[in-house]
Amino acid sequence: MKADTIAPKDMARRKRWTVKYVYDLLAAGRIPGARKVGNQWAIPAAALKELDRRRHRPIIHPPPCQRCCSVPRNQRLDPAQESI
Repeated sequence: MKADTIAPKDMARRKRWTVKYVYDLLAAGRIPGARKVGNQWAIPAAALKELDRRRHRPIIHPPPCQRCCSVPRNQRLDPAQESI
């Protein structure tokens, strides 16, 4: 491979992903500029930076449960005292 391309295994190691996940992204066309040469994938080194600039969806936490989360910690009942 050329110096400006990296292997899927190297990309997985740099991004701390599994190699299978990288191959799934390649098969789906989600890595910009990646191409298949024979039976090997050539990933441009610039793709690492492009993937870093993508915005990730914010984590949406579920609402607190009514049983324990809405009551302040010092006012919570002992689980043995609760009647469910």
